[in-house]
Amino acid sequence: MCAMKVDIAWSPTECNRFITVGTDIQLYEVEDIKDGIIKPPAFAISDSSCANLISSSSDHQYLKCFSWYPKQEHPLLLAVGMATGRVVLESLDPISSRDAEIVGREFIPKQSRSCNCVSWNPFEANVLISGLDKHRGDNCILVWDVTRSSFLPSAIDAVTSFDRRSMFSLDSTSVPKPVLEFGQSESTQSVHWFRNNPKLFVCGMSLKYLRLYDTRDGSKHQESTTSKAVYNLCVDPDVEHRLASSVDNCFVLWDVRNFEKPVVTINEPKPVTKLCWSPTRSGLLAVLCKDASTINLYDIQSPAGDEVEPAVVERNLQPFTSHSIMSFAWHPSNENRMLTISQNNQLLDYTIFDRITLNWSPTSEIVWTYGRKILQCVDSRDEFYSCLNDISVKMRKRACQGYGLKMPKIWMNAELADDPNLNGVWMWLDLVKGVEADTKKRSHHRHHPKYEGVYSVICGENGSTTCSQSEPLRVTWRGINITETRIFKYCSEERERALQLCGWGADFESNSFSKFIDRLEADGQFSRAATIAVFNVELRKAIRILSKGATSRSYRGSADLNAIAMGLAGYTQEKTALWREVSSNLKSNLVDPYLRAMFAFLTSEDDNFEEILNEQQIAVQDRMAFACLYLNDRKD
Repeated sequence: MCAMKVDIAWSPTECNRFITVGTDIQLYEVEDIKDGIIKPPAFAISDSSCANLISSSSDHQYLKCFSWYPKQEHPLLLAVGMATGRVVLESLDPISSRDAEIVGREFIPKQSRSCNCVSWNPFEANVLISGLDKHRGDNCILVWDVTRSSFLPSAIDAVTSFDRRSMFSLDSTSVPKPVLEFGQSESTQSVHWFRNNPKLFVCGMSLKYLRLYDTRDGSKHQESTTSKAVYNLCVDPDVEHRLASSVDNCFVLWDVRNFEKPVVTINEPKPVTKLCWSPTRSGLLAVLCKDASTINLYDIQSPAGDEVEPAVVERNLQPFTSHSIMSFAWHPSNENRMLTISQNNQLLDYTIFDRITLNWSPTSEIVWTYGRKILQCVDSRDEFYSCLNDISVKMRKRACQGYGLKMPKIWMNAELADDPNLNGVWMWLDLVKGVEADTKKRSHHRHHPKYEGVYSVICGENGSTTCSQSEPLRVTWRGINITETRIFKYCSEERERALQLCGWGADFESNSFSKFIDRLEADGQFSRAATIAVFNVELRKAIRILSKGATSRSYRGSADLNAIAMGLAGYTQEKTALWREVSSNLKSNLVDPYLRAMFAFLTSEDDNFEEILNEQQIAVQDRMAFACLYLNDRKD
């Protein structure tokens, strides 16, 4: 790596080879670094790859430009343009018999002057263009057919016909002549073929023209525009009516369909030295300025209408931390891969970390993309998707199951909701519907709103009505031999209606309340069902529920329900009894909030139920129903 390098290029046909071009031409092969070991003379060009020198050629001290043969049949063949105007065919594999007859061929203009650019036709690879400086009386654009040795009168036949049987049959004493010539007494600064139209090429000429030529019509140019931006011409490989060129500190975008004026002109802080479209990403143009430490990427986003100026998004790359960049080359097939070389001859195989885009489909599919690659696709069928808690997926699932349409039995919508809050809403609507259907109750409340809450039932529709007087009622435990009781319930028509809205009802033995308890048991909520039974002085029923829950697979709690049932069976109202003392001390150790509330109720004194009412983990309708049963009118 001792020679001065001024340009680099990837092989168009072999993805792991590249050349550096300066006072000599060197061919390298890229290899993966194995086990972190690099064997000399190889050297690292990235964290995972190294380069090995394969061959070199140092006989080009007048080299001005080069072009790599674009097809696999001659993978190491170069056309090299010299300061004398000659174009020499050079092979980087001198031992190959495939290139033996063609290597060394020279294509010489009539008058000696500098060859500024040279380019192989990307499809008709026997055709080669050389662009020359100005000479009075001679043309500056010469089209060569490397398989023919003499000038053919028919330009069309010369360019389009290609007999492989006669290939490399040139006599060593013959002097090739161009098959087409353009640009009388003019000069050529840059040239580029159109990839999808191999008969068409564009030239920057005489420091003031951009011209399109068609090899099928050798008489004149097809289109032309006046501009000083005649350097670094390059055609967008994906949008072939779009091309770019530069002059001094600016580069210009053109549309050949409307060639009279540029589409966009963008200024740079320093003279532009290289332009190159990405071969793998549509509309991505890389721009390098003189002595710059960054490469500017411009994403040209074409609008729907041709009359609207395209949006240009700029991004800067800095491959080297402390050196300026001499040149760069896009990899022909690997997306977002670029080879760069610094002014101190350091090579870097650079990966551009592109912006990751997120795409979300109407059916809740989320796709991460990186360029043309799909990194990950997630939809509602993936386990990972459940972590996102996407409400739109729930809404779609509910809609497919007929959520909200279960009108005869409104509570069935709660099962489809699979949400505790929505469950409560649908259960309340079901209870309201049941209360409305109760004609006996409706006869006493002819003017109540259709969907009323507990507050409006107890204190009136607007909250200003004084609460009705409740009647205290001493109750005893059902199903057990406890005759003495200090439990007082409060009864009124409004409280009864409020209990129905909370789902409890006024009577534990009623059919609706029994179904409510059965539903709780079916859902595995045994501690809640048992606690509500205790609140309704059904101690034996609560013990049966706990015992059933202890053997049920649907129980999702952590408490030992058999132990709780055994402790509940020893209940006594005697304040000095050991049971009350032990239960009061142990209830705080219970994890289940309903079980804590159950023992708080059984061990409460002087109607102090704050511990139950302030338990936030108990459903609000259960706390409200408890208040309707056990709080007097003043506390209510």
